[in-house]
Amino acid sequence: METATERRLSWPAPLAPPGTLQGFWTVARASARQLFFSRRTLLVGLLAALPVLLAAVLLFARQWLSLPQLRSASGFYQLLFTFVYTHVLLLLVPLLYGTGLISDEVEAKTLTCLLTRPVSKTVVLLAKLAAYAVVALAVVAPSLLACFAMLQLGETDPAHALSWLIQDLGVLAAGLLIYGAIFAFFGLALKRSLLIGLLFGIWESVFAYVPGFFHKLTVLHYLQANSRIASEYAAFLAIVRESTPADQARLTLLIVFVVVVAAGIAVFHRREYRQQGTETA
Repeated sequence: METATERRLSWPAPLAPPGTLQGFWTVARASARQLFFSRRTLLVGLLAALPVLLAAVLLFARQWLSLPQLRSASGFYQLLFTFVYTHVLLLLVPLLYGTGLISDEVEAKTLTCLLTRPVSKTVVLLAKLAAYAVVALAVVAPSLLACFAMLQLGETDPAHALSWLIQDLGVLAAGLLIYGAIFAFFGLALKRSLLIGLLFGIWESVFAYVPGFFHKLTVLHYLQANSRIASEYAAFLAIVRESTPADQARLTLLIVFVVVVAAGIAVFHRREYRQQGTETA
């Protein structure tokens, strides 16, 4: 069990006068170091290794067993990205990190020490979100790169492969950032944020494919509008739901992110944190 001393942020001196940018950088750097060497990151690393293992198993099966019924390596990569990365990692990773961005500091009784520094709560929350995004992407992106290198390269020309990789990394980064902000808001506003987050993840995975208007109430729908859905599911998706233009989807994602972050900042400012680390509404 980590102690309060082990979790204390290492603030470089001097801090006065810090300025907004220096305060942001200081909190972000210390938070990134704290997150990267946490047990959560170890768990996230194990989760991120699963699709790489699946890709390796496929390559082994294709090379040694020569099973004709196996899909092409490129098609299998699309399936991995569509269902493992966007439906599993893009929900579990932000859930593990986001719900604990502030509550972990409260439990460790280090938040009051952090808030006594000459930085605003807005800067603290934004810096922690930035640190989370960097750490999460640093852990998950190598997994995607490995799967892409094993399955996609060699199946198409390098120019298309590079453009597809950039597109997939963009969707991955956007999803991690937006879902992280949503789960961070849950962690600030709700008592049982982990449970609510799990229910929200189920909502995203299920209702993104429900006909009518429900799919437009999910973040996943707008992420998929900018993603390469596996070709064998494109016709099915066109039947069960309306598509959204990529530009409109990006604008919607930006609005959702800004609104959720603003709501999180508002909740963070309304809460008072006592010296012993507990919080009051």
